[in-house]
Amino acid sequence: MCKRLTGSGGLITIGEYMDQYISFKSLAKMIDHSLLHPTMTDAKIFKGCNTAKKYNVANVSIKPCAIEMRKIILKVLTWEFVLL
Repeated sequence: MCKRLTGSGGLITIGEYMDQYISFKSLAKMIDHSLLHPTMTDAKIFKGCNTAKKYNVANVSIKPCAIEMRKIILKVLTWEFVLL
């Protein structure tokens, strides 16, 4: 059951609230996309980065041994990476 919130027009559901006040783009900016599984292949990492770029998520984390792959990802997806 959805929790109900009180709006100016009466009670609204969380889904209705999100539809009215949270856009897809702003929600995507709250998502960190993690590509850290040790058995993840380069192809899956690239596909995951492509998906993250498509939805414009806030952050993509890749496993440390795939850092060299970032050059390819940067060239193909025209992204900027920040190494921490």
